[in-house]
Amino acid sequence: MTFAADGTLVWEQSLVVRVQPDAGVRRFGVLTFPYSGANERIELMYVRVGKPDGRVVETPEASVQDIPSGIARSAPTYSDLREKQVPVKGLGIGDVLEYRVKDAIVLEETLRIERPSGLST
Repeated sequence: MTFAADGTLVWEQSLVVRVQPDAGVRRFGVLTFPYSGANERIELMYVRVGKPDGRVVETPEASVQDIPSGIARSAPTYSDLREKQVPVKGLGIGDVLEYRVKDAIVLEETLRIERPSGLST
């Protein structure tokens, strides 16, 4: 996380995972990144699959879909909730999935931390 003087926050997230069972292919076959359209933006840096033979399959940015979230489709009150869905190209058992996403450029957010009184730091 990087905080800027203007109050914005940039949160970068990366993942490297070896996909073993078929359930892993189903779980990671489509990546979903939820966000609030009112004050966040998602920027996909890369999504790639490393094959056991050394080949690398890149998922092109054109594959990314920006859609309303499930709750926004059923409850219009939450219409600013969105998600980016990324169908991962070429993912199979034994592959290594890697992605990096700039996961929330937040223009306004409140973080509240509470701790028990008397707790030493």
